[in-house]
Amino acid sequence: ATAINRHSAETGVYAVVNENIMAGTAQSGTSVVSGRVVINGVTSPTITTVMNNQSESRQAVVAAINLITEQTGVRAYDSGTADEGIRLVAADGRNIELTFDTAYPTADFSARTGLREGVQAGVRGDFFR
Repeated sequence: ATAINRHSAETGVYAVVNENIMAGTAQSGTSVVSGRVVINGVTSPTITTVMNNQSESRQAVVAAINLITEQTGVRAYDSGTADEGIRLVAADGRNIELTFDTAYPTADFSARTGLREGVQAGVRGDFFR
């Protein structure tokens, strides 16, 4: 959209991009896990969850991911509930690719952090004349 909008005065065409949202996953369990996440090829600082405290665990995840937002274009948001975990948003519509870098089983790391591994493809935007 940025490239198109750069020439809007000349072409009369402008673009609006829809943000890309990757839903989190429900949190469960009470044990502590530790590891890093890789978002769009950029590795986060180490995340360590908090025993018996899903809310503080979500806060730790959000803080670590948002430290790399400038490089990834992805911001983390605490859903405020263990049922929904952490929501990731790319305001510019780019894809969100998330992998875990941890010694813990993927299912355990996911359940404690509220994140899910995978790719959320960006959706198309709209063009106007």
